[in-house]
Amino acid sequence: MTTLGRHNLLALLVGTVLAALALGMLALLLIGLSPSSLGSLVQEHLESQVYAFENLELTGQYLKLDLEDGRIIPVLRAGQVGGAVVLGSGSFRLDWPPSEAERFSSLTGRKVLEDGFQALYLRLDYQGLEDLKALALASTVAAPEALAAARAILARNREDPTLLWLFGVARRFGPGPACLARIQGYGYPEIFYAEGEAVEVTIPSLGPEGRFTLEPVGPAGSFFAAPAAPGLVLPVPVGVFGAGVLLVLALAYTLTADLAPRFRHPAGDRRHLVGLLVALPAAELLGRLLVAGTMWANSLLYLVLALVVVGWARSEGLFPAYLGLSRGGGGRAILSGVFVGGALVLSGSLAVPRGLVPCSPAEVATLAAGSFLVGGLLPEIYRRGLVHNGLERLGWPPALAVTITAFLASGAQALPRLLAAGQPTPSLWLELLVTAPMAFVVAGFLYHRTRSVFSSATALWLVTFLPEILRF
Repeated sequence: MTTLGRHNLLALLVGTVLAALALGMLALLLIGLSPSSLGSLVQEHLESQVYAFENLELTGQYLKLDLEDGRIIPVLRAGQVGGAVVLGSGSFRLDWPPSEAERFSSLTGRKVLEDGFQALYLRLDYQGLEDLKALALASTVAAPEALAAARAILARNREDPTLLWLFGVARRFGPGPACLARIQGYGYPEIFYAEGEAVEVTIPSLGPEGRFTLEPVGPAGSFFAAPAAPGLVLPVPVGVFGAGVLLVLALAYTLTADLAPRFRHPAGDRRHLVGLLVALPAAELLGRLLVAGTMWANSLLYLVLALVVVGWARSEGLFPAYLGLSRGGGGRAILSGVFVGGALVLSGSLAVPRGLVPCSPAEVATLAAGSFLVGGLLPEIYRRGLVHNGLERLGWPPALAVTITAFLASGAQALPRLLAAGQPTPSLWLELLVTAPMAFVVAGFLYHRTRSVFSSATALWLVTFLPEILRF
């Protein structure tokens, strides 16, 4: 059913354009006040070139690495050189000053940190990469196995708890572990090292006591210099990204202006519904905490939840329309989801895509299918068909149903990361309480307008999928 006659579409169009202009001007004004407060976009990809070397010695103020028979793989960020992954064999050694040597000895029983070398991640610009290749006398070589190993190392940067995820895109608003050189050894899986006004050393395997701040004994080494952290003026990112969310909501409303949001919920016994509303969100959270957080493991979790909801709907005689799975209006719903999902990604990145990430058609197909299952259709059948609709059926207003569903979804998504971090960072709290719920609020609003799960599923799928294949 549509309500085209109840709307003056010309007035709606003019009002939307004026609102978009006002919000856009506000965002530009805030950006001009403090561009650095928007943080830096964190999207790293490997260059296809691999450089081989026979011997390489890297020396810092306290650190020395002796490497041999290695590979250097450049890392690109925002279309420019942003770092390098170094693979090879050899060893590294960190000589502590006397005061910290005693402390390190009390934690490990040794006064010197020594270990075998596996891999190194460095933050470098173009000139730094050229200096590294010149120092190593490196030359181009075909080594696909090195690219595969480097991808796994680079993926660790995405687990940095100081990153803030905005609609599938990661941004950095301050210094964090991934800003430092990261060394992977055998006895010490990870060591972070950087030189600046102080020499920072972090050894996660030692727990809270594994962070050391050393006095510099000379100029910062060019390969280990800590990058400057962007300044932060809190109202700027709140205003800019808030304006982006409002623009996306206005887009969703405009795309569905002629649709009727009314939805009749069936009467009948609601005891089973209340039980499922308690049990399935608890099962989702428990599953996300216990099951390994891989794409396919999460797909299995949401497949089980979706099947339970479908089975319940069939037993109640509510399948498929009540779950938003009827084919009527599916094309319109999917198209609305495409526009809204794409707009969310652009508002999080604040950048226009530069191209595609190099990957094979098989990799794109696998990523698309997996992200659609775990980031789109399966969880949305459960969230909208049971949680969202169930809350409305129990008498909750639509706005509250959208909000509660959003916070349950974001809690299941962000809480495992929050607990795994040990010491939760402000970025993780913001993700749990603000940025993750906002994506689900937009998806819930789109579902409320269309009453098709295909609209919200498509939007959330693109938020998961597009940042993986687009270079910003």
